[in-house]
Amino acid sequence: MSNSVGKPSTGTREAVDYYHELLRREHAATTHEQLSKAIQDGGMMFLGRPICEVLRPFFIGSTTYEAVRQAASLVARGLTELACALAVQPALRDALGLTPKEEALVQLDPGVPTEPVGRFDGFLGADGEVRFVEYNPMPAGLVSGDELRQVYAGLPIMAAFQQRYRTRSASTSERICDALLRTHHRKGGTGRPTIAVLSQRSGAEPDSSSLLELDEMTKLVGIVMSAGFEVQIVDPRQLTFEGGRLRAGDFAIDIAVVDDWPSFVAAVPPDAPFWQAVQRRATWILNSAATEILRGSKSVFALLSDPAYHHMFDAEVAAALVRHVPWTRRVRACQTTYRGEVVDLLPFLANHRDDVVLKPADEYGAKGVVLGWQCDDAAWTAALDRAVAKPYVVQERVSIGSELFPTFEQGKLQFDTRHFTMDPFVWNDTEIHGAYIRLSKSEILNLSAGGGSNTPMVIVEDGASGPG
Repeated sequence: MSNSVGKPSTGTREAVDYYHELLRREHAATTHEQLSKAIQDGGMMFLGRPICEVLRPFFIGSTTYEAVRQAASLVARGLTELACALAVQPALRDALGLTPKEEALVQLDPGVPTEPVGRFDGFLGADGEVRFVEYNPMPAGLVSGDELRQVYAGLPIMAAFQQRYRTRSASTSERICDALLRTHHRKGGTGRPTIAVLSQRSGAEPDSSSLLELDEMTKLVGIVMSAGFEVQIVDPRQLTFEGGRLRAGDFAIDIAVVDDWPSFVAAVPPDAPFWQAVQRRATWILNSAATEILRGSKSVFALLSDPAYHHMFDAEVAAALVRHVPWTRRVRACQTTYRGEVVDLLPFLANHRDDVVLKPADEYGAKGVVLGWQCDDAAWTAALDRAVAKPYVVQERVSIGSELFPTFEQGKLQFDTRHFTMDPFVWNDTEIHGAYIRLSKSEILNLSAGGGSNTPMVIVEDGASGPG
């Protein structure tokens, strides 16, 4: 993942320099104070840390943003078409190397693997090209990004900045309810659906694997309820399926949200009323494990990036996959292609560690990720052995953009180089709006890995000055 250190995204260098000058002149201390207070008062925390530790948004030129949207839209079309084919073609699923448990979940939850919202993880390189390395079904960042945007919008420094530059933002939380309704209707539902959060938690002890422990989940539920949706927390062991409806007592359930999938699968057998309702299309699962497998497994990117599967897509999508999805393969003893050449994969990887990343196929939070260029011979050999023994993918190193971001520490304004991601949100499978921005001093950019920060994305209109 080569770096473009310290270079603002295309079209925004002057805007970034001007914002930094405003900080130096008069706004550093007040921006730090007001931002810190708003984050604390708003409970915008992750793993006990403020979600934003820098003093400016990520600025992106409007032309660059539209190019990212177009690229993401085409790749999302390819991902959706592939996921739909995977859902109905067991032979194609063999290419993913699913475990028996994963295959069983796919069969328990049949149908089109569609969802209200997902998110690509991408990198915007120094060449202005965006490359997408992963996809996250039902992702984080929908609410927190909007909260940070609103905080920044109220800061005096932004008012001063907008005297020179015209800006806009891409709100995400306001789209959640519409996307939910559209997905429900696409799945054959009518009206405003009822929603059950299926949880076996007693509430006495915190559980890090529980959705109900996440502040963002609580806020999402609040947004949906404020829009008039009925939401209840239900013990899945108390469900019944009678008269074509899944129920918890008198509460009929259209949409289910599973709080903790491992606990749920252990407690709810395949012949339970819940699965009967899902298989008869009487209810659908918002955070479907099957959809997560068929869209969110990193092995899916091995198919998207492989020319052997590009006949499945129209020419425009196939070209976008070549341009915006890095070379990705399942790690196993096999022959494959690399830049048009046939290679034996394992010997190739043994000799090209500086060019690739190893990733567990079905983990999140950067768990198990190995950057080949940071390994010596012994560490790389051990990493390859682990990757062969468990489901892993290998992905070609991509260019990571980096910029200087300001912080305020011990009463002083400071600037550090931070790597950044460009993670556009995908609404109803193909529509692109908004993006999640993560920053890190490390080349592994994930808040769960520790040491990272979010900051909101602000679009700067190219060629348009403000009133000043």
